[in-house]
Parts: sequence; C-alpha cells; structure tokens
Amino acid sequence: MSEPTYTISADGKSITCRRCGMTSYHPMDVSALFCGQCRMFHQQAIELRELRRDLGNGYVLWLVPQLFGNWLVCIGVVDDDGYIDTWEYHGLGPALLAFAEWDGIGDPIGWYRNPATGRRRPAGDPAKEYIHF
Repeated sequence: MSEPTYTISADGKSITCRRCGMTSYHPMDVSALFCGQCRMFHQQAIELRELRRDLGNGYVLWLVPQLFGNWLVCIGVVDDDGYIDTWEYHGLGPALLAFAEWDGIGDPIGWYRNPATGRRRPAGDPAKEYIHF
C-alpha cells in the first residue's frame, strides 16, 4: 500500500487528514478512513476496496466501504464484476477478519446484515438471527 494519507490518534478516537489537515472525532469517520472536509475515503480504504481474494474454487471475495463506517464483504465469480451475495459489517475490523478467514462456504463470521435475504444478526451473533424486510 502507498504512504498513508491520514493519521489515527494514539487513543484511536480521531483521524487527521494529511491532505487538508482536518481532524475528525466522529467514530464513523475513523472506522471508514473518511475525510468529511475532502469528502473522500483515504487511499487505503480505496486500496482495500480493490483488494480481492481468490478462493481457488472459481469465486473471489472483495471489500466495499459503505456509509456510516460499515463495510461489505462481497463474493462473486472470478473475472466478473458482479456479486453473488454480500454481508454487511459494523467497521473495517470485523469485515477484514471475515475477508481473511472465510472459505466461501456457508456464511462468513461476524456480519450483522445480509441485504439479499433480509437476515440480521445483532452483534454478529448467529443465535440472534432474524429476518427483517
């Protein structure tokens, strides 16, 4: 990855944009690597979006930043820009964990919303799953 275009404070509660100098204390800006002044995701967030993981079975995973600091883990067919399914996560950390560990079978871990099916899992807990349309 390229040189960071932001700085996260030592306590993890703020992000400072190295482009414009603005500091945000909003937790969603921090988790999404977003600058409200520039109205852009920092390059690392863009590079994460371009990151793909080939599962070796004809499928590939990738990440997509969403509003409010949420991230999608997407699965699709290799060499196709479309997705088969997506799972939404509160924050980059849980999404990266699922991206790194999931083998593409069943559901990834820790998601809170599966948009295609309307399934929800409060706090990522499978035991609390319900359907909401």
